[in-house]
Amino acid sequence: MRSAAGRVLSLVLVAVVLMSAVGLAASQTFVNKTGKTVTGIRITFSKRVMVTRHDSAFPDQSPRGRSDQFTFSGRDLRNLGRFSITWMPSSAKVKDYEWIEKAQPAQATQGTSPSSEQEFTLPDPNTPPILYGNDYPGPDEPLYQPKPDEQIWLTDADGHEDIYDNDSIKINYAPGFDKSQITKINVYRNGMVMRFLPDTFDVLTNAQMQTFDGNPLEHSPASSHTDHAIMGYEYEFKILSAGHAWIMKKTVKSGFRWWPKEVWAEINSNWPDFLVKLSYCDMVAFFKVLKHDGFTGVCLDMRYYMDTPYDNRVYVLPTRDPSVMMWNNRTASDEELKTALKAINEAGVEAQVRSMIYISHEYQSGNRIITENHIKPSNPALFFQNHGDMMLALARILEEYNVKVFTVYEDPEQLEEYAYLLQKKYDRITRVFSGELGLDEANNNMLNNLFGEEPPDPERFGEIAGKFWGWIDAYGRPMIREYSCWAIPMDTSKDQRASVMTGKFVKFWKYATDYYRRVFSRNEEMFGEQGVYDADGVCLGGNKYWNMQEKKVLDNQEAADVWYGYLKGDQELGIDRINIWSLPLGDFWYGYDVGDFMICFDSPMYRVITSIIAP
Repeated sequence: MRSAAGRVLSLVLVAVVLMSAVGLAASQTFVNKTGKTVTGIRITFSKRVMVTRHDSAFPDQSPRGRSDQFTFSGRDLRNLGRFSITWMPSSAKVKDYEWIEKAQPAQATQGTSPSSEQEFTLPDPNTPPILYGNDYPGPDEPLYQPKPDEQIWLTDADGHEDIYDNDSIKINYAPGFDKSQITKINVYRNGMVMRFLPDTFDVLTNAQMQTFDGNPLEHSPASSHTDHAIMGYEYEFKILSAGHAWIMKKTVKSGFRWWPKEVWAEINSNWPDFLVKLSYCDMVAFFKVLKHDGFTGVCLDMRYYMDTPYDNRVYVLPTRDPSVMMWNNRTASDEELKTALKAINEAGVEAQVRSMIYISHEYQSGNRIITENHIKPSNPALFFQNHGDMMLALARILEEYNVKVFTVYEDPEQLEEYAYLLQKKYDRITRVFSGELGLDEANNNMLNNLFGEEPPDPERFGEIAGKFWGWIDAYGRPMIREYSCWAIPMDTSKDQRASVMTGKFVKFWKYATDYYRRVFSRNEEMFGEQGVYDADGVCLGGNKYWNMQEKKVLDNQEAADVWYGYLKGDQELGIDRINIWSLPLGDFWYGYDVGDFMICFDSPMYRVITSIIAP
């Protein structure tokens, strides 16, 4: 399966133009003066570059695309041998380079002092696969039939063509093929070299496929186990002899497949600024890729602002202002919103719009971090009137473009006490908007407070739950009950295990779902904002979630594991309307290697999600 980015050539070309500085390419030749034969070179640049060519002395490059560090390998280079490389932009300079004698497993550091460093030990490559309770093909699965002229091909251990997340990958040779001519086998997981493998082997075991040795290019710390989600991952084999290279790929299929009623791709709130970088046709193509990969709809955020949490005025921010918004976002104009909604309609997917209120950065800089959870207007009636006027104008646009779901509030924790005023506002909106109305409740915060008790008291959730869910719209429908969901708690160990996440996730959320289904049984349910930061240890739960995020230790694999746990848990909870947070419009970002929470097309998160939901 080709990556989503690869399926939309125009997006790739636009991204390359945008992310590359205009200028001439630069070149440099490196001479091996180590006095030894080396197997590769690692080159670090002053900023991110695109490698436009490199010579065949080292045929393999990792990563592909833009980065500030590359590793080249694949053959041996004798003493005084040369290796040349060309890159863009020419303004980037080589900061450092290192000849590689032999790729070694990473060192795992415990603590911060040098005396606490311990050598990382690779997991046993023969560890049996974890089945995760999934459905895998049985013995009737068809065997792969090699072509008459095929010399080398890949299958699972039993000769089947398809590779599932519980399979190993076997290298098969045609009868009479001389295996002794093979000098090196390199394997790339999602484009990153698996540097801990031996030079040659016959089987890439399932345990090796799930081994993470702390390769900095993968942005995932070393893991002591092989309990990880690899669904949708691409394993590329480069099998080398003295005069030939065989290149072949396998994409891992998921033993867990699920097609929820709705899967929304929530576009990150900086989407208005990417409109100028993306043609209308390319925006439609981007949305069509999402549809192809299993998303049923696209969700857009509309941001609004308040100077303090006690104001009664909500306003739009037409241009970016760091004093108001620390992430430099702004409010999309009516025309920008209409353009995006038109593209969503043309792509053949449904539309959702979420209204969000942010407190000014200027206020927050002198106080603690304040979010919309903390809005407490001095005059509630005036606040609801003013905000209602804005939402009424927005709803008229959404009606014009057949938006299916309008989420009027996200995390209105303090505002929930004004249930009557809140319902009156929804009464106004339903007169001009025929789609469904939702409210995204701050359930993660509510449940976190509940779990502060040992053991937690399930009855107490009713004391803090919303009292407005009995509201009915003009068409006889209750509002959608949207759960705001983050990875709290998903595991008890920082070196997380995918197999334990679903059970902990379901147990945590059943306190909310059991209560609401009993008391407000008519409401549709949705995970209205289901997201995760990819910082190491965020799935430990509680306040540790935010503490780990602040440390900025990236863990792309943990984020992928969490998404596997989410989707399994969503199915078990019986919630089949899911909002996945968040994707950058047009896949414009810096690549998943930068980390953060963006679900880019080639990221581990996207691979796992789409391997489960794709048609």
